[in-house]
Amino acid sequence: MKYYELDIAEKSYQLRLTTSNAIELEEKNHTKLLDFIEDYSIKSVTTLLMYCVRGTNKTFSKDEATTLMDNLLEKYSLDEIINNIIYEVLVISGFLKKEHVEQTKEMKQHAQEKILSKVNEALEVL
Repeated sequence: MKYYELDIAEKSYQLRLTTSNAIELEEKNHTKLLDFIEDYSIKSVTTLLMYCVRGTNKTFSKDEATTLMDNLLEKYSLDEIINNIIYEVLVISGFLKKEHVEQTKEMKQHAQEKILSKVNEALEVL
């Protein structure tokens, strides 16, 4: 099996979302996996990280996941964690296609550029 390798804060993690962990995640959160990954709340992202680590470490706790998230946030933005780690884990795990992730990133980039352009236009008016 393939894993996403993550080294942070002098620790190494192998991340992979297994089918059994995806089912447990859906059951506990009463939502479909693809809907859950669209929730960019800290709680959801941390929970998803926990289940991804549990693909190789079944006893990985919520507290450990919170510490991992804190360490990631010291180095990356939430958006970078989602786009560059979570989505890549889901590709490796087979839940998303690489092409879908790339399209999503391009759409987000285009939307951000559009918003920035509108903000700049509004500032020029002032």
